[in-house]
Amino acid sequence: ELTHFAGAPIANAWHLPCVSAPPGSGIFFGEHGDQLNVTLSWRDGCLTDEERRLMLASLIEDLLGEARPDLVDAAV
Repeated sequence: ELTHFAGAPIANAWHLPCVSAPPGSGIFFGEHGDQLNVTLSWRDGCLTDEERRLMLASLIEDLLGEARPDLVDAAV
């Protein structure tokens, strides 16, 4: 319910997750107002580029109900 911090309006908010190894990767969801934030995080060396791409593609398809390779390409 916090809308201002130090006198400034809060437009969006998210946390910086800490990922422990193993597994060294995580998907974190947060909500601020009517905005959903999704954070994918991983430790260096725990995922290949292709594994990260697949994780992001699967997450986008799960959330939107359709494959969106354009969003995956824009994010990686």
